[in-house]
Amino acid sequence: MTDALYRAGASNQVVMSMEALSAGGDPAYVSAYRREGSIGIATVTHPFRANTNDETRLVGSDGAIINVDSDPVTPAEENGTLYSTLLNQHPGLEPFPPAKLVRVDQNEDGSTALRFDTAMRDCHACQSDGWLSVEYKFTASGRFLGHHLVGIDQTNGGIFPTD
Repeated sequence: MTDALYRAGASNQVVMSMEALSAGGDPAYVSAYRREGSIGIATVTHPFRANTNDETRLVGSDGAIINVDSDPVTPAEENGTLYSTLLNQHPGLEPFPPAKLVRVDQNEDGSTALRFDTAMRDCHACQSDGWLSVEYKFTASGRFLGHHLVGIDQTNGGIFPTD
């Protein structure tokens, strides 16, 4: 991929980012990038994967890089009533990336909350059994504060909040 990027006229920054993203042996490059205030939203494409080729990463102003599609639920949330009940009702159910940005909230204190929904399925070709809704919070300056499970939309039944 490095040679192909240089032949296509890519800058050194593009090649360096591709090499950093591909360091684990899974070739990848940034295929799209946009800003939401001081937060960067990058689509990372893995061209040689068999199924899910894209993932979303958030880039905070402090340099924090958050992979939205990797471990969206904390261990405490995973053991919580809502999530564990859903998994007990649907063994094998898991989040299937990529997550979709569905809401951006600019709060009065200047902080930003980005909500992403991810399909919950038993298999890659299966119909979704629900949507996992997770919110990522950033300070007014774009520093990452953390993320939490907002709720689960259980196949058109509406969001069931975790609280």
